[in-house]
Amino acid sequence: MSDVGQGAGGDVANASILSVRKMMSERLEEFERAKQAVLEMKAGLRNIISALENSMIIIIIDELDRCRPTYAIKLLEEIKHLFDVKGLVFIFGTHGKQLGSSISGAYGDKFNGHDYMRRFIDREYKLRTPLPINLVDHLRKQYGISDQNFSIPNTFRKEGNARLQSSQIIAGYMKSYGLAARDAFALMDTMQVSLNLISPHEKIFLPLFIPLAIGQILGKDNKQLPDLQHPFEWGYRFYGRSQSGQIEYDPHDLAVSSQKMLDLSMREIRALLNADFRDVIIDFNYEDILEAGGDFTKNSIFKIPEILRTVGRFSRAAP
Repeated sequence: MSDVGQGAGGDVANASILSVRKMMSERLEEFERAKQAVLEMKAGLRNIISALENSMIIIIIDELDRCRPTYAIKLLEEIKHLFDVKGLVFIFGTHGKQLGSSISGAYGDKFNGHDYMRRFIDREYKLRTPLPINLVDHLRKQYGISDQNFSIPNTFRKEGNARLQSSQIIAGYMKSYGLAARDAFALMDTMQVSLNLISPHEKIFLPLFIPLAIGQILGKDNKQLPDLQHPFEWGYRFYGRSQSGQIEYDPHDLAVSSQKMLDLSMREIRALLNADFRDVIIDFNYEDILEAGGDFTKNSIFKIPEILRTVGRFSRAAP
């Protein structure tokens, strides 16, 4: 009986060895097929590049730093392994420092993600940060955004009296509220969509709209102003009726005053505009604001939160 048992055990061991060998053989065959497929693909790419009369193929991959670190690593490794062909060039538009930090986070704090990236990137070129005014001016033309549907009071520089153009005003808001240059795209998108939500005779009060739009882009509620990061270098100049002569306002203070109006009803606004209440409205400058924005019964000061709420439902500027 013991001999029988030993024979059965030997058969099981032999079967296991054969199974392992078969699995290894299949894996090796699979590896060879994959290797051959890669070689054939590279040969095909070389033929394509040769057919282009010694030209090259350039593939641009943008915003890799915004991908999951594991995905970014996998993509870099596959490009290096599969597409290492002379004449085939990959250009990555990415925030190198941020991507390196993400890779370090994926492998551990002690892992040097920046050194790891050098395995894949042969040459690095740092682009200059565009001047916000140039970027805003270009995007306004591209998006077809004009001033005709915006109510914009007179502006002045705090050092000098030169009046600002619309693009300078928008760029000034971006700087003072700490908006990055890349966020200009979201801001222009918000402005473009908002203009399509109002009727032709309406005007959007820019001194309140832009701060609230920036706040929404930064993830705040559509009635919440962003935090001021840098003092404004310019202001608004009103020729209001509530006080004699011209009055000058800092853009942030004007936005705060305008925002307070959003919590009032039309009846309260009309009451505050009566002559008997002139002493009350001086603190908030309601009359000046409404005067600058046009007929307050048709003015979109009070519609701005709803406009931004609607934009937030389908715009890329939504938080």
